[in-house]
Amino acid sequence: MKSLYLPVPVGRLSGNRKSFLADLAKARYDERKTEEMEGANGVKDKKQEVIDGLTIKYHANGKTIWSKGKITESQSEGYWEWYRTDGTIKRSGYFEKGDPVGEWITYDSEGKTYKTTNRDK
Repeated sequence: MKSLYLPVPVGRLSGNRKSFLADLAKARYDERKTEEMEGANGVKDKKQEVIDGLTIKYHANGKTIWSKGKITESQSEGYWEWYRTDGTIKRSGYFEKGDPVGEWITYDSEGKTYKTTNRDK
């Protein structure tokens, strides 16, 4: 976790001290909020929700679905689909305990099968 310490200038503060402290508190809050939204690798986590047992993750725009599928014990399980920002399907496949298995399909921009890959163990 990043340090929330922000250096304070030594000596007299120019301007309103109350305003300076309010700005300092806001900067610390914004930094913590950003860290909460970032995953372990520093990439912003996608907005997500669970509906009828399916985890739905959204594109960065927060409106269009990026992926949907089931998560069991923190691992992808069963059938999953991924979508482009325009809503067309991009890829689909199956997981068993977080590992891709079986037939995986990649779709072209019109939603037609472009490539099929077998991910058997």
